[in-house]
Amino acid sequence: MAASLIAAASSAPQFDHSPGEFSDEYHLSAAAIRSISFGLLPPISDWLLLLAIIDVVSAFVAPKELSSQFFCFDLVSDLDPFFLEAYAEGGRFVTVVRNDVEGAVRLVEKGLAVQRGEIQKLRATTPGRYWSNDFDLPFLAGYLYLCEKPDLERAAKNFTEAARAPNAPA
Repeated sequence: MAASLIAAASSAPQFDHSPGEFSDEYHLSAAAIRSISFGLLPPISDWLLLLAIIDVVSAFVAPKELSSQFFCFDLVSDLDPFFLEAYAEGGRFVTVVRNDVEGAVRLVEKGLAVQRGEIQKLRATTPGRYWSNDFDLPFLAGYLYLCEKPDLERAAKNFTEAARAPNAPA
């Protein structure tokens, strides 16, 4: 069962779809993968992350379009919302490699929502265990809003949040 899941998922990132063309024919939903994962979500998430990174399609996408890698990183973040790399590295990857600014902003904002919400609640019960790198996502969001999708107010807000993080570099 896991082999058929991986085979179905490994064909997904090889096709570039615009948002209107994205088809569930090639992609499984997070709920479907979760229901047949047999508790193997971490290795499946890692596998999907690797598939997104090694995808042979590296051409820039048109403005306002989403890359196939965005959908893979987004799926990984749906499967494991606390997987920081899906947001941070996914945002960096789709911006630099595919020029997918919209996808990067979506991933980073999704990660910030998790960081500002659920992660804060978890830290109250288990301090230091979840996402010790507090400055990374706000810093990346600040960069995106400063350089890629100009919005100085949002950039300043995110850079300020990153600078106030307890473990921010000096």
